Amino acid sequence: MHALTEDIVVVAIHNDDEMALPYEGDIREEFGVFGFPSGRLNRTINWRNPHPVEEVTDIAG
Repeated sequence: MHALTEDIVVVAIHNDDEMALPYEGDIREEFGVFGFPSGRLNRTINWRNPHPVEEVTDIAG
């Protein structure tokens, strides 16, 4: 997606490694992430692969 538009930000959540944040569980719970890999569009839309590219670029602008 980043190749199609630079109007997106990719955020990775780590768990059980040296890059994990102490509040990682809170982030996963807030956004309903209970398995990996997982994706969200605009923090609300559950992105299931394959997701129509047009929907992603429309949201990103």
